[in-house]
Amino acid sequence: MENCFYSRPPIKALTTLLVSPSERDQTALIRLFAQSNWNLYSSFTTDEALVVLRREVVPVVICDRDLALDSWRSFVQQANALCPAPRMILASREVGQPLWADVLQVGAYDLLMMPWDVRQVRKVIPLAWRSWEFANRVDGPELESDLASLRSASAGGE
Repeated sequence: MENCFYSRPPIKALTTLLVSPSERDQTALIRLFAQSNWNLYSSFTTDEALVVLRREVVPVVICDRDLALDSWRSFVQQANALCPAPRMILASREVGQPLWADVLQVGAYDLLMMPWDVRQVRKVIPLAWRSWEFANRVDGPELESDLASLRSASAGGE
């Protein structure tokens, strides 16, 4: 979302929300997260997930493709309209070029294959989190450094 200014303190722990109607998939991802210092929220429906997203800042959301009535598409669009918008990852048992195109067209960040592959999860989620963190940094030393660079560049151009 353009012109979104996020001013809460930086999130220290990698936080993710899983939206999946499958208790088995939720349990498997919870076990993976338990082996790390990451935080995981989970919900069975997009309505539950939107409540969490409106209450908490969650940088990464994993959305199961098997939600009822293809509602993953509208959920991705609704989540992308939040401020700050999370990085959306679609989880699917079937991955192919048409799905990739659909994921990108809807505005999701990435695609994860299910059942969960430990290496993929440990690779994709931190990348999405870092992307979110970079896109939403507005204060702190990095901002001061960026402002100093801009000032010095504009002073040299006058």
